[in-house]
Amino acid sequence: MLGSSMQSLPTGYLPLSGGTLTGATTVNDDVALALGTGSTVSILYETADANANATIFAAPEGDATDVPAFIFGDASILNADLGWFNGLTEPSIVVVNDAKDAYIRIDAGDDAVAGSQGIYFKAASDEDIELLNLSVTGTPRVFWDESEDMFSSSKGWAFTGNINFGTYDLLQVNKVYAIGVASYIGMWAGGAGAGKGAYLEMAGSDTATGFALKTSNAAKSADVTRLSIENNQTTAAVTWAAVNHNFGTGTITTNSLTGVASFGPSVVTSITVTNGIVTAIS
Repeated sequence: MLGSSMQSLPTGYLPLSGGTLTGATTVNDDVALALGTGSTVSILYETADANANATIFAAPEGDATDVPAFIFGDASILNADLGWFNGLTEPSIVVVNDAKDAYIRIDAGDDAVAGSQGIYFKAASDEDIELLNLSVTGTPRVFWDESEDMFSSSKGWAFTGNINFGTYDLLQVNKVYAIGVASYIGMWAGGAGAGKGAYLEMAGSDTATGFALKTSNAAKSADVTRLSIENNQTTAAVTWAAVNHNFGTGTITTNSLTGVASFGPSVVTSITVTNGIVTAIS
């Protein structure tokens, strides 16, 4: 056992086989504390970067036996064949849960490296997973909701930039879906695809439908267009000069609205509504 007073030791290593340090011990700059047969892992305070001296935890490069993982857990992980990190090559920090059946692993997230995953949660089973919790008023949290098969948040999100959902990806918010394809957006209530109910479509192309309201047919196998306003008009196809936002009273001015001959002129240019009642069509 080494005493509490500072000892003068030969250069090299502490010749200990067991024992307890009972006093302060200093390891100077750039002197590595080596772990493992053959100094597999090194810990040192390194000064190689003159502008950023730092503590270095140097793991092995990674091979079939030695992997660059720093694993934190309780006593249950000692002398255990976890079986999770075979062949790991990316330096990683791992925290194992108390039950030793789940963990979180953090690496650099380099897509060019096989097996790199950034922040990876290994769950014990198909279950909810806590991702982020904040200790502020309202205790906001973000988690994976297994029963809903989606990420969930207890608070709203604010974005300052554009959001791109890719080609035919679905966004579900309170059971209302949105789908974005290039200069196109659609929203519907009900199921997705052919089974959707009321459907709103807006397109940015000057040759496509600018605005459309659709519903499914009786068999829910195809869309039925209820209102279509083409976007390739030199003037607005339909404008509404309403007195209030409920459109109870106002005038719809159209650019040759056709297909309404059954209840008025074959070409409608104006529809007047008073207190929710159509009073004039011309």
